[in-house]
Amino acid sequence: MPTPTALDWLNAEDFAEVPTPLDLQEFFGIPPSPPESLDVNIREKRKYWKKKQQKARSDEALRFSASVLQAIADAEDALKRGAAATGGGESEFQAGATERPAVSIDDVMRELERLLFRGRYRDALDRVARYEAHWSGYPKFVDMRAVVILEAVQNVPGIVLNLGLLESAITGARQVLQQMGPSEARYLTLIELLEVAGRTEEIPVVFAEADRKLTKISPSFRVRELAIRFKNDTWEAGLRYSVELVRQSADDRALRSELVQMIIGRAVVELLPLIWRIFKCNDCM
Repeated sequence: MPTPTALDWLNAEDFAEVPTPLDLQEFFGIPPSPPESLDVNIREKRKYWKKKQQKARSDEALRFSASVLQAIADAEDALKRGAAATGGGESEFQAGATERPAVSIDDVMRELERLLFRGRYRDALDRVARYEAHWSGYPKFVDMRAVVILEAVQNVPGIVLNLGLLESAITGARQVLQQMGPSEARYLTLIELLEVAGRTEEIPVVFAEADRKLTKISPSFRVRELAIRFKNDTWEAGLRYSVELVRQSADDRALRSELVQMIIGRAVVELLPLIWRIFKCNDCM
């Protein structure tokens, strides 16, 4: 049985059918977080599951992540707006689902994705190592292997991976884009791998390629691209684009939250030096 950690609340996918306020607070990690962290934890949990949804490889994973995101919205409304909450997400990706030995590449994919969506990143990484000799010739496995390595790096505190393993994941992510065709999920996997590898200078080129090759691009993907260029765009261009993204996906709370944090982050960076100079001048008077 996996050892509980302080971040287990991020992976909790549902809550009691008739939840108490304490049930809903625990769903958002309170405790161990203090009550004043509620807004931050809601935002972090929504971002965490939105990223899972964006990189999902199967319809089952998409349904599951959408279900959890709805549960997050319901719990938030119940805690902050007095709305009724009637339980979390319902999906085939249940934590107690029976695992069976993988006999096909589709079995391997489903098993690894289930482990990732249940927060069992080390188990998924161990399973990849076990399956590599037999399944490494399959593009689907190369694709999921890159996702597993990425998720482990991003979500296991203190994990140390061989640099060659991370580089091989990047190579694999590029390879499957050629072999299996472009998709938002595959591009995002490559972008985030480059990010954790410190190769951020390559990311704009990947977004440019995605813009050329994807026939339809979601507002959520556009937000990720905007985050790269927002620091250098004019305020007017960035805000206009943000408004347009919200119009395209008005019900997406994760998207709105990301845009707000992006705007606040830039405002803080640009205004803090000015505020500091004002206070400094006042002290000199």
